[in-house]
Amino acid sequence: MWELEVYNNPPYFNGGLKPSDQMIRFNSTVDYPLPKFSDSEFNSIEVINKLPNFISYDPIELKYVIAPNRPSTDIGIFNINGLLTDSKKETSFKFTVTIFNDPPYFMQPLVGKVTVIVG
Repeated sequence: MWELEVYNNPPYFNGGLKPSDQMIRFNSTVDYPLPKFSDSEFNSIEVINKLPNFISYDPIELKYVIAPNRPSTDIGIFNINGLLTDSKKETSFKFTVTIFNDPPYFMQPLVGKVTVIVG
């Protein structure tokens, strides 16, 4: 009796590259392409992840679109966990998106006497 064992390697990022952490200014839009990825058996690869509302993944362009614009929910540190899958095996990846907001500033210099009331 013959036995045939089919082997499948998981998808991988080319050159050992992985997604890198991102620091993005609030109220801006940034396109973040994933590093190139492949599959040894030439299976199609799907990227799966759960994302905050202000981040979307474009499966055609293979990039994330990061557009934080709600100050109550979009500022802070967000951990992104994802999978490259060929429907048989998968490779996990992760990166962090930090959304920061610049401190307020005066558009014009203050003129005259300024009184600060504390409390």
